[in-house]
Amino acid sequence: MKRIPFQLVSATFVWLMLMTTNIVLSQTVVTHIISPLNSDGVIIDLGAETITIRSEASPLPVSYEYSRKTLYVDETGAPISIKTVTVGLSVTVYYAKVGEKLRAAKVIVRKLPVAPPAPVTKQ
Repeated sequence: MKRIPFQLVSATFVWLMLMTTNIVLSQTVVTHIISPLNSDGVIIDLGAETITIRSEASPLPVSYEYSRKTLYVDETGAPISIKTVTVGLSVTVYYAKVGEKLRAAKVIVRKLPVAPPAPVTKQ
């Protein structure tokens, strides 16, 4: 039985460690912390992965991606189910720009202003 020299085993081990470290270090992810962006408007479309709102600030509707991590709250900050979010509701969308996409992080759902009752006339 042939014995492998100790120096060869040590050199191979050191080489593997250096190569692994190089691979791990080359996968560093850079993130930028920015202040949150928000937009107020009315929901005009609610898709499987997007929410589209029309706002006074933008002449065109704006679509935001959402996910399971997106938080939906009412005006008081209490969490609500996405199932209660429907077209026509007034919302504020807090989002981050990720590449070319806008990703919703939090959606505040406001109750629409209640129209005053029609005046009753006596005949």
